[in-house]
Amino acid sequence: MNGIDTDVVAAIAHEVAAQVGELRYNLWFKDNARLEITDHELVIGVPNLFFQEWLTSNFLAPLRKATEVVLGRRLPIRLVVDGEMFRTTRASDA
Repeated sequence: MNGIDTDVVAAIAHEVAAQVGELRYNLWFKDNARLEITDHELVIGVPNLFFQEWLTSNFLAPLRKATEVVLGRRLPIRLVVDGEMFRTTRASDA
């Protein structure tokens, strides 16, 4: 990611926190979601299927709203299990 992408991702993360509240953001996103923006979508890496399903079920609307606020347009959102986050989580649980 270049500096502009990093700034956009930080702005989206900040807007998500504003949408869902700092406490819920810190619980579900801060250390458990890795946001990456491409030309055509926002990809959110998560540590496991539970987070993938929970964020999809409970936070898709705020994520969409945050991307619209920051980018001025809708952007498809895709949640994926991030291999590195999965391994890190598994190692810390062991």
